[in-house]
Amino acid sequence: MRNASLLRITVALAFLLQPLIASADAKQQIESHFHKKLFYIRGFYRDDQLVYDDHGNVQGQPQTGPWSLALVQIDKVEVRSDEFRLQGRRGAAIYDAKQKKFEYITPGSAGKIKMIVRAPIGALSDSALDALSERMFIAQLTQQDLPEAWRDFFMGRPRISKDFPPNVPVPNLQSDGQPVFRVSPKDGVNPPKPLATPDPSYEEVARQAKVQGTTVLNLIVNRQGLPEHIEVVKPLGMGLDDSAIETVSSWRFKPAMMSGQPVAVLISVEVAFRLY
Repeated sequence: MRNASLLRITVALAFLLQPLIASADAKQQIESHFHKKLFYIRGFYRDDQLVYDDHGNVQGQPQTGPWSLALVQIDKVEVRSDEFRLQGRRGAAIYDAKQKKFEYITPGSAGKIKMIVRAPIGALSDSALDALSERMFIAQLTQQDLPEAWRDFFMGRPRISKDFPPNVPVPNLQSDGQPVFRVSPKDGVNPPKPLATPDPSYEEVARQAKVQGTTVLNLIVNRQGLPEHIEVVKPLGMGLDDSAIETVSSWRFKPAMMSGQPVAVLISVEVAFRLY
C-alpha cells in the first residue's frame, strides 16, 4: 500500500515537473540560437520593442532606420508557454577611412531593445528556430540586404570614371531614357546650380559618440534639376550617411546646360557633419 502511494506521488511530481523541464529545454534551445550573438535586425527597425508572430514576421508598422544602427546583441532570453522574449543592446557601425572598412561599436551605444516572439514553445524545433532567426535577423550582410544607395559601394564599383570624355554620355547610365554627362565647363557641360540645399539632421547616436566628418555621395541631377540615383562613395557610418541621402534627395538645382539645353549630369557632393 505504501509503495503504491509513493508511486502515485512520483507520477504526480513527474507530471507537475514536466512543463518546467520542457520550459528549461526550450530556453536552452532558444539560447543556443540567439544568446550572446550579434545580428542585424532584418528591416533595420528602430523601435525599442518589436513583436513577431510564430513565423518571424514583424507585427505592426515599426519605424525603419539606417542599416548602420540596426546591430543588436542578444543578452537575455525569457521563455513563456506561448512566447519567448529576447532582450538586447543595439550597436552601431562606423566607417574607418584609413582601413577602408566598417568597424562595429560596442553594443549598448545605440540603446536597448526587447523582441517578443509569439510562438508556442512546445512546437519550436531547431529547424523552426532557424527559420525564425532567418526572418528576424541578418547574420551577415550582403549587397542584396542593403538599400540601393549602398550597393555599389560594397561591390567596389568605380566612382565617377575619368576614362571617358565629359561631353559624351556616361556609359550604361541614363535619366528618364536620356543620356547623362560629366560636368566640364571647358568642354561645354556647365554644372547645375544649387537653388535649395537644406542641412542634414544629426543622428543622436552619432552626436553622443561625437562622430563628425564628411559623407561623399554620387548622384544624377536630371534635366528638371532634381536628384536621382544617389549613391554612397565615402561613408561615415552611425546613420549619418542615410541622413545625408535623405537630405540631398530634397535638394533642388537649376539644371546643367550643354549647348543651351538642359542635360542630366553625374556629380559628387559632400555633406559635412560638424559638432559645435
